[in-house]
Amino acid sequence: ASSHSTTLDKVRSSSRKRPDALSRQLCMWLLYRCTNLTHLKIGKYYKRDHATVIHSVNEVEVMLTLKDAISVQNQGYIRELRSKFKLNPTLILKC
Repeated sequence: ASSHSTTLDKVRSSSRKRPDALSRQLCMWLLYRCTNLTHLKIGKYYKRDHATVIHSVNEVEVMLTLKDAISVQNQGYIRELRSKFKLNPTLILKC
């Protein structure tokens, strides 16, 4: 996230700018893969429906399977997001 100007507020906003949308997708993917949270609960936290979370998870899975520089860049970005936002599932459970 240090290479991007994305903040948690921007990630949770309705912004459709690519850096914000990508950050949001990656955060949704991390929460889905690293916690027991449902699509519905994650969507509620991001003010999106469960279908958007499903789409985001699928999109990130596709990005991570690509054998190119974008995949490598996204893997580094995932590590940055994980540490920057600390993706604390207890915050989301309070929704």
